[in-house]
Amino acid sequence: MKNYSIIAAALLLILASCTHTKEEDKGAENLYIEAEKCFSEGNYSRSKLLIDSIHSAYRRNVEVRKKASLLMTEITAAEQERNRQYADSIRPIRQAEFNALLKNFAVSPDTAYFDYKKYIHKSLLSKGPRINIIAEVKDDGELQLISVYMGRKLDHVKVKVSTKDNFFVESGSISLDSPYNNRFDDFGTRWEYLTITGENLNGLHTFIADNESKPLRVTLISDSVVNSKGVKKPDTYSYNLEPSDRKAIKQSVELSILAKDLKELDKILK
Repeated sequence: MKNYSIIAAALLLILASCTHTKEEDKGAENLYIEAEKCFSEGNYSRSKLLIDSIHSAYRRNVEVRKKASLLMTEITAAEQERNRQYADSIRPIRQAEFNALLKNFAVSPDTAYFDYKKYIHKSLLSKGPRINIIAEVKDDGELQLISVYMGRKLDHVKVKVSTKDNFFVESGSISLDSPYNNRFDDFGTRWEYLTITGENLNGLHTFIADNESKPLRVTLISDSVVNSKGVKKPDTYSYNLEPSDRKAIKQSVELSILAKDLKELDKILK
């Protein structure tokens, strides 16, 4: 008899969990009506929030939740169509902006070694090899900075750029054994090429672009070494970034942004 009582109690609990009150029915239905209204008005974000509320607050109301799920499908389709229409209208504008800016760039000489194009500002090509920072932009919008150094042996692993009022950004450290850290000696002159990409940029490119109109100081930093006094400190070399180089990097950042925009718009329009 005791076992029957336990089973009966369990059944009552199950039935209770599957039923819902009239107040709950009304609350769920009101939320659904409001979600439909928001959807018809084009307020998709609000409609989705209301649907989430139905699913979380009225889990036992299966019928209303089914309707809410169907409405969510409609919202998703409507959002995709809205995004497609926007992309279709804005893409020609972005393409025109990209083409206008691209006139200041040339295809990088080493593009022949890759299955993609790299663009480099014409002003950088006209001056030849020298100590500076070169920006390169891939055709998919990825940007990289190349720190070029010539002189005594430095073995720099990162780059710091600062303003006169001591605001600065420092790149990530790139080890000497990295394929992105190249150096060689040519008739007594040390050449170093440090390629900074991805997370190692640490906002260095945008910092230069944002401060393009200001004097900028570049500091090349090596790993810490013990100097003649037995103090462990990094070797450094500093120089001023020329106005034309600052402008080239700023326009490279702008080209990168436009290329990425075009890539995303094309994804939507597929």
